[in-house]
Amino acid sequence: RGFLTGLERGILGREFGRRQKLPVGALEHRRRFLKLALQAKMKFGSVKVYLDGTLLNSDHQVDPFTVETVRELEARGVRFIIATGRHYRDVVGIRKVLGIDAYLITSNGARIHAPDNERIYARDIAPAAVRRLAQPDLAGSERVIVNLFADDAWLIDRHAPELLAFHQDSGFDYDVMDLREHDGENIAKVLYIGEPDDLKVT
Repeated sequence: RGFLTGLERGILGREFGRRQKLPVGALEHRRRFLKLALQAKMKFGSVKVYLDGTLLNSDHQVDPFTVETVRELEARGVRFIIATGRHYRDVVGIRKVLGIDAYLITSNGARIHAPDNERIYARDIAPAAVRRLAQPDLAGSERVIVNLFADDAWLIDRHAPELLAFHQDSGFDYDVMDLREHDGENIAKVLYIGEPDDLKVT
């Protein structure tokens, strides 16, 4: 509140809306995003954004007007930080589509990378915990899919091609393996995917 005048907001809205015809709701959403991003930049110097439900649309992809908007904001000095539970390699691909030099906080905070891909923070799950979490009896129903996020790989206990729809922009893919044989080293995240009724309560 108080960072941008009504005139400045109007200029921003015309500048970013004139380049392509957008539905009224989409244009208003962009104006709101622009305003909040520029306010955050003025106050904090950077903007933290999420992917699913924020930069990605309902098809889990980046819209062209989102690409244009974040690039314009970066050109105005806004520094982006992308925070997500997704794997680092997945987010690198999405960042490339966005075309911005963003910091990446991935695997729910277990990995942090600079815009040049230098890893500046890593915290792994204890190997013994990973080995226990990878056991099928702990996951619950056999319908539950068990995933491990290693540094450069997404390891999964069975083929699940339906999950690839979430990674269209990056092309990120999984490797199937018997997770019971994994030594538990260098794992940033363990993820169960399944219906709530199928997940075992312990």
